[in-house]
Amino acid sequence: MPKCIAFYRRKINQRCYKSSLLTARHGCLPMPLWTESEYQASYTVEAAVIMPLYACFIVAILLFFRIFSVCWSMEVAMHEVAEEVAYVGEEVEPILMESAVLAKVAMDKKVTSYVRHGLLGLDFGQTKVTNRDVDLRVSYVVEVPVGLLGPLRISVTQRAKHRRWLGYDPCEDSLDTGEYVYVTKYGTAYHNRIGCPYLRPSVHEISGESVGKTRNADGHRYRACSYCHPKKKGTVYITDYGEAYHRKRNCMGIKRSVQRIRIEEATGYHPCGKCYGKKE
Repeated sequence: MPKCIAFYRRKINQRCYKSSLLTARHGCLPMPLWTESEYQASYTVEAAVIMPLYACFIVAILLFFRIFSVCWSMEVAMHEVAEEVAYVGEEVEPILMESAVLAKVAMDKKVTSYVRHGLLGLDFGQTKVTNRDVDLRVSYVVEVPVGLLGPLRISVTQRAKHRRWLGYDPCEDSLDTGEYVYVTKYGTAYHNRIGCPYLRPSVHEISGESVGKTRNADGHRYRACSYCHPKKKGTVYITDYGEAYHRKRNCMGIKRSVQRIRIEEATGYHPCGKCYGKKE
């Protein structure tokens, strides 16, 4: 590429020199626009500016992948240990979980070489095991040498949380005095019973032309679903207590993924009108 640029510069200089011969008698003869030494010096300046930037870019990419590989090794080891403890069903001391993680990463040179202070630099102080969850946490500092500037240190905190597999206890509801409610993934109300009609809707198939004249069990009109955006033609789907009509039966506005939570955790939800006798 530099040879090509030099070739065209010489061509321009030759043309300018020939054209200037016609006007030499009226003035001074112009010199060529660029000399050989000038464009050779420009290549040196460009290389001196671009090459360090290019080298820094390559080093930054390599450092990113190095840090990512360390975090990935820790993530895999933590989730494997947390999953094993969750399946046991018995409460395990956090120190045993820490030892299990250290045993998995001890043979990994990426962790032992690039984590500050090696395995001793892994801090599991925030790890805890409750009667419901296994919450494994670790904090450490990734240390990567970057030449004359000294080591680059990046603080990392990772977490692996798994629900403990305890099975179903028939006495759980009688012993637990807290109040539980039921919510859905896309719903906005919480319910006090699993048999609420809003949680188990019965789906009906009607024509889109007649949806404007149809009312639900509460006497309300049906509106278009905001998820599947149906049109008033062809076949649409409705539920007895729903207020929207849908283009497909498996629309997320119809499907109910029910979750049981404590009422204290139901922030952002309002009481169900069917369950609590209030208007939603």
